[in-house]
Amino acid sequence: MNPQLRRRFASAALIVGFFVAWELLCVAFGIKDIVLPRPSQIVVTLGQRMPAIWPHALQTLYTTLVGFALGILASSTFCRTWGCRAPCRISSPP
Repeated sequence: MNPQLRRRFASAALIVGFFVAWELLCVAFGIKDIVLPRPSQIVVTLGQRMPAIWPHALQTLYTTLVGFALGILASSTFCRTWGCRAPCRISSPP
């Protein structure tokens, strides 16, 4: 098996294992829902309340994207105004 594929499977297994352990430990120790709800309860509640949550989630996404665009515009303007000669580069890992 490809090492990169093996790492991806291991990452996915770790995430799934975390949620399975969370669920089982909440049931095994009888942890009250108000203290730590089980992941299955969280998913069900999100599904039930999605019509109420969705408009707010879209507004948050919109606000985040506008802020990101304004940040790019401000940094580009600052760079051009104050004489940055080379564009900023995102370095890739070696």
